[in-house]
Amino acid sequence: MKTIKMYHSGILFFFGSVLIISMLFSGCGDDDDAGDQQSLYQKLGERAGIESAVEKSILAIASDPDLTPFFAVLLQDENGEGPGLEALKDNIADFIDEASGGNATYSGLSMQAAHAATNPRMANTENITNATYDSFLDAMISGAKQAGISNESILSEYRNLLEQSRSSIVP
Repeated sequence: MKTIKMYHSGILFFFGSVLIISMLFSGCGDDDDAGDQQSLYQKLGERAGIESAVEKSILAIASDPDLTPFFAVLLQDENGEGPGLEALKDNIADFIDEASGGNATYSGLSMQAAHAATNPRMANTENITNATYDSFLDAMISGAKQAGISNESILSEYRNLLEQSRSSIVP
């Protein structure tokens, strides 16, 4: 009888331990799920992170000879410090902010109108190709990395967000 009680106690102890351990591990899993539920806006560092990434991206664009012809008007605007460049930075930041789940409202032109030949702020729009859009994406990712966003999963999600505008920009 004593052996049976010890056997039952051992089984109860074993299953109780398994239950407690599984609860602990499932609790850890919930923490991981909470991280996955963050918006891209949060993952990018919210507005401050987006603004920093955009600032660094503009510098990457300005140093890329394949991209500068498209932004010549803006980059030459008062040595790159004029209202046109500031408007571009604000528009890009607002666009990314809103599209990534932030609170900003993008009030700029549609992507198609912003990149049309009729927009005096853009140049050489007839020469936008998939290759130049790829260079633009690379510059945006480079800027994000320079701003301290290093997680490849977040960078991939960010690139995918930017990729969604390709069909509106590339003729």
